[in-house]
Amino acid sequence: MRHFRKIDKALCLVLSFTMLTLFNSCSHRDDKENLHEKKLRNILIRGNDSLRINPFSSISILDEVITQTTDSTTYHKAIITKGKAYFLLGKFDSAMLLERKALAYFQTNQLSDSTKELLSDCYNSLGNIYSRLSKSDSAIVFYEKAIQHNIPTRVPDILINIADQYKFKGNYAMSASMLRKALFICDSLGVEKMKFPVNFALADVYLSLHDYKLADQYYLLAEKELNDRSVNEKLVFYNNRGNYYYYTGNYARSKEWFLKVKDLAEKTKNEFSVNLCYINLSDIYLHLDKIDSAKHYVDKSEKYFASLTFKAGIYYANTIKLGIAMKCKNFNEINSLKGEFSDNEPEVDPNLVSIRNKFLEQIAVEQGNYASAYYYLNKNQQLNDSLRNDITLKRMEELDFRYRQDTLVLSKEIYINRQNSEVQSLRLSIYFWILVSVSGLLISLVVYLGIKKRHNQQRITYLEQITRFKMTNIRNRISPHFLFNVLNNEIQNMDEEKKEHLFTLVHLLRKSLELAEQVSIPMSDEVEFTKAFIELEKHKLGDNYSIVWDVDPKIDLQKTRMIPLMIQIPVENSIKHGLGQLNREKLLTISIKQEENGILIEIADNGRGIRHTYETQSKGTGTGLRVINQTIEILNSRNSEKIAFSIRNREKESTEGCIAEIYLPINYKFEYK
Repeated sequence: MRHFRKIDKALCLVLSFTMLTLFNSCSHRDDKENLHEKKLRNILIRGNDSLRINPFSSISILDEVITQTTDSTTYHKAIITKGKAYFLLGKFDSAMLLERKALAYFQTNQLSDSTKELLSDCYNSLGNIYSRLSKSDSAIVFYEKAIQHNIPTRVPDILINIADQYKFKGNYAMSASMLRKALFICDSLGVEKMKFPVNFALADVYLSLHDYKLADQYYLLAEKELNDRSVNEKLVFYNNRGNYYYYTGNYARSKEWFLKVKDLAEKTKNEFSVNLCYINLSDIYLHLDKIDSAKHYVDKSEKYFASLTFKAGIYYANTIKLGIAMKCKNFNEINSLKGEFSDNEPEVDPNLVSIRNKFLEQIAVEQGNYASAYYYLNKNQQLNDSLRNDITLKRMEELDFRYRQDTLVLSKEIYINRQNSEVQSLRLSIYFWILVSVSGLLISLVVYLGIKKRHNQQRITYLEQITRFKMTNIRNRISPHFLFNVLNNEIQNMDEEKKEHLFTLVHLLRKSLELAEQVSIPMSDEVEFTKAFIELEKHKLGDNYSIVWDVDPKIDLQKTRMIPLMIQIPVENSIKHGLGQLNREKLLTISIKQEENGILIEIADNGRGIRHTYETQSKGTGTGLRVINQTIEILNSRNSEKIAFSIRNREKESTEGCIAEIYLPINYKFEYK
């Protein structure tokens, strides 16, 4: 029996050891899988962030995700985003293939809330593709499916897309109705960022209706927010603003806006926008009697639109070529061009039809065919009558919309009045009890003062906690002791050159942690820390660089205090984003000057400048800049003289690059308690 007990005990030990090994193995495998998924998600975020700025770069980043994962949700997220990149590059067949692939996956799998949004994203992307292929009915179908699966705050964006399709079909009343619905949702949900595209789209509808006064009014409303919009939104706005001046006969001003489109579209390599701009420029040059330029641009754009079978673009190119042939009195070519399209082409914007009819009317007059000229004049009159009918419908819907808005405002006023009545009743009750008992008043006063004091103490405590968190949130993402121990162990096994480099890095990390724990530090510490950082990072600049320090000798750096990392972070941004990948001479200048009422610090480089995504006047885009700006905001609230901090491009100077400016007032108090 003892022998069997020993065997049972041994078996138990073996089984326990086996189970523990399996558990640790599974746990280790799960950790590796989680790390892998996190890595893929980070890559996916980078690909999505670079989508609007550089679609080519976005595709190469997304391919990393696609090659490292299988048929999963993450995989198809990358497929959707890659399809969007191809769409922005004008490669609609490739975009269609990828979006259809993702759509099939999400349709055949059980839908979660996040999957529903991805399904909506697929439908919306397919709607965009069909829109560019001039298939408005198909585009509307996909947009409406996108709305069914989307969250309310994203619905206005899709409604704008639907409104565009109705406008292309000539149904301006329905287009205006969709846009007012979008504006109503924006107001109801407080989605302020969507008001720009809604105002812009309404301006476009009024332009199509030839109501130029209202069109200009909505364009001006949208233009106030133009600087904060994406590259793609700027392209569309520039183009349609150029159209406004075209239809009002101001061709010189129209040309200015179309040239803005050309510069931005060529920089971002957006083929569709580039060629749309070319065809608009050809029309402008035709009206300015610059026939050679008109021919040049219409030939380039016609080839592109023909490769896409984009009917509206081909129709417009044919119309401009008719105008060029008329100017050159080439009647044989006119007869050939007239035969390519009928007088009643479906799915063509009525405004394009109107432009063509005007050219055909002028050609008929040139040929002495007044009956034909009257025919085209009459067709344009019928188009204008149709527009007037649409205006009537639009005005009726607008009155209905305003009625619903006024009803909503009235309901709010009734609710506010009811609340005011309740507050008034409460006040009367308080006054009654005050009159009844003086002792009650004294007790209430003491309690009130005690609560107020406690609330103030809690507020100060919370403010200290929030401030300390903001100042040390980067430092707390890693374990400093663990990091330093690992680095020190690794340093011992390296050659002298690498060892010196890592010693500098460790010193820099230790110093950054020390600085991050303080509200303010001597400027001498910040300068020393920044120089150490530059020394560590200078290998990224290559050999052809210069770094200039210009420090006013009147300034006592030891006695002058400032926020930690306020110089180092702009220097880091200059090296990383501005100078790092340049092949020409690089110059980084750090200037510290004494002014009458403070100290001005300037960090300037001659690099590539900053993209729109990174531009800031008061808000940081990265973690470091965000922490600095939040710290400044808290400290400025306790000072009459404010610290000023801004980063901008050197657009008005003779050189490229960007400049960060920091102004520190004299006698500034670095206190937040």
